[in-house]
This record gives sequence, C-alpha cells and structure tokens, in this order.
Amino acid sequence: MDHGTANLGFDPIAMHHDVLIEIGRVDMALEVVSQRANAEPEIAKLCERRAKLEAVLGRLPS
Repeated sequence: MDHGTANLGFDPIAMHHDVLIEIGRVDMALEVVSQRANAEPEIAKLCERRAKLEAVLGRLPS
C-alpha cells in the first residue's frame, strides 16, 4: 500500500468490502422495484448506480 494513502487512513480492503455491500443493496432494491408497475425510471437509475459501483470496484487494488 502507498504510504500516502496509509497515512490518510485509506484501507483498500475495507473500501472493497463497502463497495460490495453497496452493490448488494442496489441489487436488493432492483428486486423490489422491478415488481412495481411503471418502474423503468427507477430501474434505470439503479442500474446506472450499480454500473458506477462496479467501475469503482474495478479501480480498487485487489
């Protein structure tokens, strides 16, 4: 880990975990929203949010 990020308290493992949890929350919301009528705008927003989270996950060190 970079000493600069370590000094700032950045923990890539914790960040990875937090992003995975948020993706799970979005997935659960998608399940609930998809059962509603006329939910396309909400589904689109949630899918966009999930894509952004996946992009963040891809940029984190593994």
